[in-house]
Amino acid sequence: MHTRAYLALATPVFVWGIAPAFIRSFSQTVGAWDSMFIRLVSVALMCLPFLFWSGAYIARKDWPRLLLVSCVGIFGYFLGSIFGFEYVKAGIGSIIIAIQPIIIAFLASFFGTEKLSSAVIFGLIVSLAGTVYLFSGDPDLARLDPDMLFGVGMLFLCNICFSINVVYSRPLVQNYGAFRITLLTMILASLPALVFFRPGVFGVIANLDAMGWWSLFFLGFIGTILVVILWNHAVGVLRPATVGASLYAIPLLGAMSGWLVLGETLTWQAILGGVIIIAGVAIAEFGKSIAVRA
Repeated sequence: MHTRAYLALATPVFVWGIAPAFIRSFSQTVGAWDSMFIRLVSVALMCLPFLFWSGAYIARKDWPRLLLVSCVGIFGYFLGSIFGFEYVKAGIGSIIIAIQPIIIAFLASFFGTEKLSSAVIFGLIVSLAGTVYLFSGDPDLARLDPDMLFGVGMLFLCNICFSINVVYSRPLVQNYGAFRITLLTMILASLPALVFFRPGVFGVIANLDAMGWWSLFFLGFIGTILVVILWNHAVGVLRPATVGASLYAIPLLGAMSGWLVLGETLTWQAILGGVIIIAGVAIAEFGKSIAVRA
């Protein structure tokens, strides 16, 4: 049942799990301001050729929703994540990103698109507890300087905007397909990013090293275009709470990528916290069906 949708969901979760290390690395290399322009505009340029193939028709009644998803959901997600991960370690940032499922589930419930079952609520609580335990021993949590507070606030903004994208993009994906909606939202999200243009940005691009170019390709083509198409497919098929619960796997992956790419610490506490997180995801996804069968 929905096997392809689950596989489509697993890929973005894995890629986004390791993405914080690359987001942080690229933001620190070129600066968050230039990163906003370079990443969003480069993604839009990648999307444009495919738009001629997919078509760009959207009914007039759906344009307000499309603009909300693009200019608030997608643009806000990039704004929050890029500026957030410039000041917050990949591991700590991942625990903040883990709050997304709660926001998604309750936003969907508030607008009446889905009812919260007891299994989903319990699974989300278990996963959140695992997330808290995952980083409870991190000394940086006790040293919230102004820059880090700003970064944390931007990551909360990222959460809210991404949740808006998940809840409001579902009807668009169902009506027009994941491919077309992904292309259109990415292109439209690049328009407000033009305010981040500065004349020196082309010199920054020309001086990127091999790691910078790889990070840009990974975050652009793989981490944005490819996985957002898969993500939108999953959003169009699966329940919002199910999609949201899967994001609880990201903190463990974020900790591992921070260790591998940036040399951040990975402990047995992180591994055990990841096991608790995955258990919560399983409860949220399969608890209701198991209870019905019993």
